[in-house]
Amino acid sequence: MGKCIGFGSLIKALGLSLGLAMVSAGAFGQAPLGDKSSWTGAEKKMDSALVELTRAAAEGKLQAQRMRELPGNVKEFAKQNVAADQTIFIVIRGDVSPHLTAFIKAHGGTDISEFAPFRTITARVPVAAINDIASRADVQTIGPREQATTNRYELSPKELKAYRERLESLKNLSPGAATNVGSVTWQGVTAHKANLAHAAGKTGTGVRVCVLSDGVNTLAARQATGDLPATVTVLPGQAGSGDEGTAMLEIVYDMAPGASLYFATGFGGSEASMATNIVALGAAPYSCNIIVDDVTYFREGAFQDGPIAQAVNTVTTGGALYFSSAANSGNLTHNRSGTYEGDFVASATPVPPAVQAFYGATPVQSHAFGGLNYTTLTAATTTVSLKWSDALGASGNDYDLVVTNAGGTTVLGSSGRNAQTGTQDPVEISQLGGAGFPVGSRLYVVKSTGAATRAIRLDTNRGRLPIGTGTAGSTFGHNAAANTVSVAAVNVATAGGGAFTGGAANPVETYSSDGPRKMFYQPNGTAITPGNFLFGTSGGTTLNKVDMAAADCGSTSTPGFITFCGTSAAAPTAAAIAALIKGNNPALTRAQVLAAMNTTALDIEAPGFDRDSGVGIVMVPAFAATYTIGGTVSGLGAGKSVGLLNNGGDGVTVNANGGFTFATALASGAAYNVTVGTQPTGQTCSVTNGSGTVGAANITNVAVACVNNPPSTYTIGGTVSGLGAGKSVGLLNNGGDGVTVNANGGFTFATALASGAAYNVTVGTQPTGQTCSVTNGSGTVGAANITNVAVACIVTAITGPTSTGTGTATATLTGGGAACGFVTGGSGFVAQPAAPPAGVSFPHGFFRFTATSCPAANGGVTITVTYPSAIPPGAQYYKYGKEAGNTIDHYYTIPATVSGNQVTFTITDGQLGDNDLVANGTIIDPGAIGVPAAAGGPAVQPVPTLSQYALMALALGMFLMAARRRQGKRRR
Repeated sequence: MGKCIGFGSLIKALGLSLGLAMVSAGAFGQAPLGDKSSWTGAEKKMDSALVELTRAAAEGKLQAQRMRELPGNVKEFAKQNVAADQTIFIVIRGDVSPHLTAFIKAHGGTDISEFAPFRTITARVPVAAINDIASRADVQTIGPREQATTNRYELSPKELKAYRERLESLKNLSPGAATNVGSVTWQGVTAHKANLAHAAGKTGTGVRVCVLSDGVNTLAARQATGDLPATVTVLPGQAGSGDEGTAMLEIVYDMAPGASLYFATGFGGSEASMATNIVALGAAPYSCNIIVDDVTYFREGAFQDGPIAQAVNTVTTGGALYFSSAANSGNLTHNRSGTYEGDFVASATPVPPAVQAFYGATPVQSHAFGGLNYTTLTAATTTVSLKWSDALGASGNDYDLVVTNAGGTTVLGSSGRNAQTGTQDPVEISQLGGAGFPVGSRLYVVKSTGAATRAIRLDTNRGRLPIGTGTAGSTFGHNAAANTVSVAAVNVATAGGGAFTGGAANPVETYSSDGPRKMFYQPNGTAITPGNFLFGTSGGTTLNKVDMAAADCGSTSTPGFITFCGTSAAAPTAAAIAALIKGNNPALTRAQVLAAMNTTALDIEAPGFDRDSGVGIVMVPAFAATYTIGGTVSGLGAGKSVGLLNNGGDGVTVNANGGFTFATALASGAAYNVTVGTQPTGQTCSVTNGSGTVGAANITNVAVACVNNPPSTYTIGGTVSGLGAGKSVGLLNNGGDGVTVNANGGFTFATALASGAAYNVTVGTQPTGQTCSVTNGSGTVGAANITNVAVACIVTAITGPTSTGTGTATATLTGGGAACGFVTGGSGFVAQPAAPPAGVSFPHGFFRFTATSCPAANGGVTITVTYPSAIPPGAQYYKYGKEAGNTIDHYYTIPATVSGNQVTFTITDGQLGDNDLVANGTIIDPGAIGVPAAAGGPAVQPVPTLSQYALMALALGMFLMAARRRQGKRRR
């Protein structure tokens, strides 16, 4: 039948005997479990199996001596899932955080794994801790280990004997060349014409193919026999358990022996664990081009992408191809359907007492299957599931699944009891071990009377439903996702030892699952057709599945898989064909590889695309013989590289002298043209024998010769700023190569210099009345033009007529730093600001200036004023403004040197003579040469005034007199 780690193993793991699984209402003396109104808030977050388990634990019935008191189904669930230390593996969905993880640890949790992108944590916890964990607000749901199965079809002994005899008879009938890898070669090599590709040298070299399945137990043994290569990369800690993965790797290796192989298990106890491994395989360092799996989780969403399908979306968006087995649950075309899909229709027939007793007084409705309110199994199964068209993690409509005996008098199993209160998945699963649910068992789809009508999916998971009840649409979950290539199976024996021919001769296996797949939600839970969630009203969207078909039931050397049947075998066969196509042309995109596969397909089943085989059986294209293009590189400098192109693409980078070969081989008759795409630094490479037409041999005589370039030269330049209108500055580089700049802006010296040469820019001729300085003016030329030399010019001389008409005067500035200069708009010869002091005259008026960029740290600024006539003896330099201790504008003198018709004085920013009294880099200085009246003409008679101290005494006296008068008035 299959397995969970194989269906057969799943049956053993469940271990539920029919007699022990009979469920009665009122277990543990509480309200019937179907009456979910009695459940606590924490219980409504739990899978119903955990509700029963935790209630049993609370009553002490999990102790060995009291286990016999438990109902059979609870006892068997505990036996299979609860360890001797009373712990159980659980799957928690909610907000993954350090706080939640710490809480789980504090309550005895071990083996904790976090899958934050999928809002999942798995852990082994004491049964007694489940209620406490479920009570947290950040926990959405808790369930037991999520069951999965591979999609191997296990033959009966009679079927196995017949298949082996038939394969043996066909061994020597395979025409054409074949690559026999190891002790056994997969018959699909010949059936899909991979042998012809191998003969043409096409083996999938350069392609990374990654497999997910149960495990690789005998990997080393298969490598020892040569049935697998010496290197198979297994993700750390993800080898899994079982050997179906080994058999799948064998198929890929036989079909595409040049491909690199990788493996990770798909069995980690949760959908999130498999999803995480898929994402890891698609990312660095593994970077798989092609990923293939044969796993189905029973809980996967049917109408919305769950975690695994979302992981498929991630890797395919990154460019990978993803193949998956369609599953082995049968198809409608061959009357082997075990699936029912349709809209819920309430039956007028009440549920039987055995079912109603399960719900107590709670009213429920059952679905009408034609004239009955149930359907029956026509083939036994261990697992039955029910899903409906609510969004994952947001189901608020309570549907249940109940399985009874053929008379409807005894409930055989009903995991279909979970509460749906708005935060759960729309999934119910019922399982029964041993022989499983027998033929004739009734399946009831039940909903609460308040639940909305939804599309439903009843899946017997390799069981069968009556003809007329079963529908198409068997494949689901990530196996049928939009970005998954869903693969059906065709028995390789129908190829007769040669290649498939298509048509009626090569039908799909009757157990191969069919499409299509209806989807009602986007991956994020957004409705595709809001408010319309039914088949009958064309809600949602329909995916045309399956996609293609490939061979199964061939041979491998892996124990237990000597004959390997099922879509588990077909999926790696198709994936390997993709590897051959990708290896032949690595530049092909995901869409192009699929298009090439579809082009080769042989139509089978219904004409054109059909729900059973998709496009049909995919075949390996007839690859034309191809030849490589290459040659040699010489003269390439050490540590340098040259980029070469063939026909404008297919680039190769050569890092040393010697041979090179382009990755893409060309067919005979194709043109080639080798050119240099990227020259090495400081060299020029040229190509000879670079073009022509491919013949019947590899091209090896392309010659690429590289020589050193002459030394490169680079210009020296920069910008000039602050140059006055109508002025010019002469610049020199290294004492020569002069250039005269007549305006602010860029400049460049005429002589360029070689890389490594020194440069030194200086001012040769200063502009009249200005001083220019150079920054970034010296250095060594590198591998680019020098453009950052900065020449800044400042005003250091002002000439103009005196305000008194005595002639022309000139003021010059030195010191204060290279950038210190006059502000032209605020400097010049002006009239005296106020009446002069007694006995003093200002024969030439005042010189007022503002100097900027003159910080005190650069020292004082020296000003020299040259007047039109000699300065008389006894003259002093007067300032008019503020000084420390007296911020009222007034006249005062500062030290100055008089010589002939010149006066020289020095002012430091923020100190005596700086009118703003602030050390801010700006000096403001209105001043003039003051001459005694006797020496310089008629003196101005000043008005007598009192000193400031006399004025203060006078004011104090007046205040005291006023106070005395006021006191006298009060006495009267």
